[in-house]
Amino acid sequence: MHEEGKEKVPKGLYKKCEKLIGETLRDPYGRCLGTVVGFATDTKNQISKISVEYGSGEFIEHSTEQLIIEDGILILRPDWKVNAEELRRDMEISKRRMSALENLYAANKISAKTYQELSEEYGKVLKCQEEERTRLMSMLESRNGELSRQIALLERLLADTEVQHITGEISDGEFKIAASSLKSGLDRALQEKRDVEMDLESLQLLDMMVEPEKPPSPSSAPAPAIQQQPVTDQPSKIFVQQPPLVQTRAEAKQTPSKLDQFITTWKPQPQQPTEKEKQKENKPESPLVLRL
Repeated sequence: MHEEGKEKVPKGLYKKCEKLIGETLRDPYGRCLGTVVGFATDTKNQISKISVEYGSGEFIEHSTEQLIIEDGILILRPDWKVNAEELRRDMEISKRRMSALENLYAANKISAKTYQELSEEYGKVLKCQEEERTRLMSMLESRNGELSRQIALLERLLADTEVQHITGEISDGEFKIAASSLKSGLDRALQEKRDVEMDLESLQLLDMMVEPEKPPSPSSAPAPAIQQQPVTDQPSKIFVQQPPLVQTRAEAKQTPSKLDQFITTWKPQPQQPTEKEKQKENKPESPLVLRL
């Protein structure tokens, strides 16, 4: 979808050279780039390229893929904008493909060999796209720096012009011409700078497209830990604690307790004789007399 009032130039749009030759070519910000002086056709006799004479006298060919028509004006989109849009679209497709491939492999819908082959193929494409992204981001950063310097220059020139007008160094007519040109240039530079920064940010955001982790092989997937828990813990506790309990009971049967030892070894103490018994023992026995 293009913005309202804009349409992409289809091949074969200009069927008569007089409608194209002499056409003024502009950029999206209104700058006049040059004049169309020629064109090239493909095998279907449709215009595929145009030749433009720039103000510097240089002649350059441009593909119709870079051209749009806005309110009847032929406009050439910058290379960096065309490349940024194409690269962003291609990288998003590549990453979605890789994600879909890994989901299929995790669901056992493709073999490991097929997964490996396609993963390597998609990985090579992503690597090339990443290199192109780095190159394009460097180009955009460079262009952004150029525009920043140009904006600073235009602002200074506009301020100098206003000062010269106030001091009477230039007339009102001269001031209007200079100020109008400087303000138009400043507006175009600011608009392009915003577009450059937006495209640069969109390329940087591609890093936030998180790729899913490589799924484990379906054949080597470990069993859930919840199922192993009752097998590893409770039986081990019963097995470890039971033997000491049996040994303790056995030792209790073999080793007499202190009470048993006391009962076995106890003997009654000898009874102390009374006083009568002592006197009886000390009294001599009388002689035995036999009577006839």
